[in-house]
Amino acid sequence: MSLDSCGEHLTAPFPEDVGAPVQYGPNIQATALYLGGYQLIPYQRLAELFTDLFHCPLSQGTLASFVKRGSQKAILLGNCFHGPSFLPPPAGRGWRGLIGEE
Repeated sequence: MSLDSCGEHLTAPFPEDVGAPVQYGPNIQATALYLGGYQLIPYQRLAELFTDLFHCPLSQGTLASFVKRGSQKAILLGNCFHGPSFLPPPAGRGWRGLIGEE
């Protein structure tokens, strides 16, 4: 809460889309997905990196949930444009490995 030039208290409404005690914006999530998925940085090192570089401590569980949500969004997006056959078949660890189900 802050005061304007007239000494009145100013408040802003709380964002409606915030549904959890701690939420991370799309830039944090996208950066984590890029570094983890494309640069192949393991969760533990990725958590350390976010703490050291961005002063944003993330647990390995939070990073895993970013990946799970990101993969679900990618599947939905692919289905919207090209149907379920758009995504290639899993190779190596496949999608199950990406979302923590081995």
